[in-house]
Amino acid sequence: MRFKFSIITIILLGLSVNVFAQNSSDEVKKILVEALSFSEQASYCANVKNILGFKAQDQTSSATLYRKVKNGEVFLRAEIPTKLTNVIIIITPEGRYQFSTDGGDIGRMNYTTSAQEPAYNVQMRYGSLKNVEEVTANKLITFSIDGETDFNGVACRKITARFPVDDESLSQIFKMSVEDIKNNRTRIEKSSPLVIEFLVGKDKPFIYSTVFYNLSGLKLLEKSLDQVTLIANIDDSKFEIPKKRHIKDIHNHEEWNALTERVVPENTETPEIRTLIYWVGKIIIALIVLVVIFVTIKKIKATMRKS
Repeated sequence: MRFKFSIITIILLGLSVNVFAQNSSDEVKKILVEALSFSEQASYCANVKNILGFKAQDQTSSATLYRKVKNGEVFLRAEIPTKLTNVIIIITPEGRYQFSTDGGDIGRMNYTTSAQEPAYNVQMRYGSLKNVEEVTANKLITFSIDGETDFNGVACRKITARFPVDDESLSQIFKMSVEDIKNNRTRIEKSSPLVIEFLVGKDKPFIYSTVFYNLSGLKLLEKSLDQVTLIANIDDSKFEIPKKRHIKDIHNHEEWNALTERVVPENTETPEIRTLIYWVGKIIIALIVLVVIFVTIKKIKATMRKS
């Protein structure tokens, strides 16, 4: 009887631990879902290191991002400093616009885009929010709070989402057959984000950062908003299109890039100017040498006369 009792006790304890772990994961998931809701409704000003669609080397410093939610609609403005101009992107319910601060046409996007375009996607879910929605909707992923940390002076909870790594679960997540998962496991473990870390504010549940890791813990990608200032009301003028400037409809990605494309030439001198500078330099050096020789000869002659 004691033996049977012990077996039953162990089974019950095991079941209770599993239930507790599941509830714990669900509670953490609930915190993340609430943070998603808060972040989607937030109006704020923030810095962004790299704007999607702009090469990092073309930006001279972090871009400034303004996001406003008004009557359920989202307005977005990004100010992107590049090498020779400042690029402005404005997204409103009426459309998406891009222009330079030094004049020229205002581009109005007139084609279907994806999240990789400079204007982001139509829902304005910049950075981590779309990822949060997808992750929290997946029942196979488990969640945990792995301590607290400071993010640019803001106390945050570190919430970790972990993907299951068995063949069956990965097959469901990546929409691949089990056989394909087995054949591509090494590549999946190296290049796929199987662990995602979210930094959620303790005081206000805003999602400040999302970091993606592979199974070995190598960082694959980081999306973050720095120096976030939550603002109750951003002036509508921030999202107005400049008047008295021609609006040009943009029909493809190439036209969109060309609209505000600025190339810093490595050398603005033409071959003719470089040749002229070369020979002028040669002549100046020759004249200096002649002057030195002339002065030296005069000094020698003067010395000889005295002697």
